Amino acid sequence: MANSSPLNEVLDALAQCLSPEAAERVVNFRAPASVQAHIEDLASRNTEGELCESELAEYARLVSAGNLIAILQAKARRLLAEAHASREGKLPEWSDVYQGLTDDKLGEIESVIRERADLSRPS
Repeated sequence: MANSSPLNEVLDALAQCLSPEAAERVVNFRAPASVQAHIEDLASRNTEGELCESELAEYARLVSAGNLIAILQAKARRLLAEAHASREGKLPEWSDVYQGLTDDKLGEIESVIRERADLSRPS
């Protein structure tokens, strides 16, 4: 899957630093329940238009972080699949590795991250 966006290049380089054990840990990473509950609260209040400016900026940062983590997890899955495939002598199933993260989706996530970064900067 070729995507030459700067974000993708950086995350590819970072993913290459992962040992198989670290890649497993990244794939299995989940935010603590308290953080998930906080994000859900912010999301609900955002839908209702009830977030103040600082909460909106915090929510944007958390969503961006979640998107970055999701991309890194997909890349870690790819590394694990490639390692497994090389041991088995076959090619990995890319559709399983990326679980819906196509080049378009990666580009969309990068655009959202850039937009939200611009929103969180003081005018």
